[in-house]
Amino acid sequence: MIAFEVAGSLALLVGCGLMIRSVLNLVHTDLGFEIAHVMRARIVLPARTYPDGPSLLRFYDQLAAQLATLSLGPTALTNLPAFFEPPKQSLEADSEAANGLRVSVLAVSADYFSTFGIPVTHGRAFTSGDRLGAQPAAIVSDTLARRLWPDGSAVGRRLRTAEYPAAGSPLTSWRTVVGVARDVRQTYTDGDRNDIYIPFLQAPNQYAPLAIRTDQPASFWLPKVRAAIASINPEVAIYESPSLEQEAERLLAGTRFLTTMLTGFAIFAALLAVLGIYGVTAYAVQQREREMAIRIALGATGGRVIRLFLDDGAVMLASGIACGLLAAVAVTRILEHQLYGVQRFDAPTLVATCALMTAAGLLATWWPARRAAINDPLPLLKEE
Repeated sequence: MIAFEVAGSLALLVGCGLMIRSVLNLVHTDLGFEIAHVMRARIVLPARTYPDGPSLLRFYDQLAAQLATLSLGPTALTNLPAFFEPPKQSLEADSEAANGLRVSVLAVSADYFSTFGIPVTHGRAFTSGDRLGAQPAAIVSDTLARRLWPDGSAVGRRLRTAEYPAAGSPLTSWRTVVGVARDVRQTYTDGDRNDIYIPFLQAPNQYAPLAIRTDQPASFWLPKVRAAIASINPEVAIYESPSLEQEAERLLAGTRFLTTMLTGFAIFAALLAVLGIYGVTAYAVQQREREMAIRIALGATGGRVIRLFLDDGAVMLASGIACGLLAAVAVTRILEHQLYGVQRFDAPTLVATCALMTAAGLLATWWPARRAAINDPLPLLKEE
């Protein structure tokens, strides 16, 4: 029974260790953009009033002019919300490396990169002049630039891809690359950083997430934005969204909760196992008091007496840990899709949990065995 408790405790501790490492990896993930002080809202335009690109463009030009008068801070429009991984789109480019490559495409306004703190490392960012009727432009990520044009600059090269955020959208016009931006992760687990940005004013959308970099709460800026939009068209809807910091916390909440639960179960199971080992050893010491007294009287040292119980406890621990490693295989298989940045059979986690369980088990064995080693054998021998 004690070996079974050790096995269960070890399996839970392994799962707990893997989840803790996953949470730490997620929390310390470099997203490539700043989430602090970025507030958000969603703008939805009625299709009957804004049925085409020119009408959408007129609204967004008016909105930009209104927002400029509010002095709220950098603002950005996109066609997809942050922390949402866009569907992959086909790509053509003046490079053979583009064959079969699929990319994420995001339409962004001129101040998008400054609002989210994403540096443009080569070339330029978008401007208000990048709009319908102007030369189609694009900005690519560092990873995509190196992959498509490893021997030269990406600025001035040409590519084409889909413009709308729906899977399987058709390829549109050829675009000239005007800049290269630092890699970002659209989500914490986004491992594909082949991204293309196109000007929002060249692919305007009836749905437009709005981001504002400001230290002010929503109660300060949201009424102003609503009033500005209402002055253009009161039929346009605007909804408050959680800030980027709140959204980041929400995305990590599930993993943190699961980690907390596993930690609680693991600590409780490990405590039961340690208490079980202690109880079994204490009972064995009590049952073998006279035997130990005779051994000491015949010259056995305290260390030898302790080692006698440790040897028995080690066999029990070894069998429990062996079974626990087998049980950990099942636990890690269940948690496989919750892990991030760590393998199912992570050697440091396995070694650390086995060492922790072994140390706790040996300590629980040593403590009662020590009593048998320091007891005076004479009273017990006189009873005989």
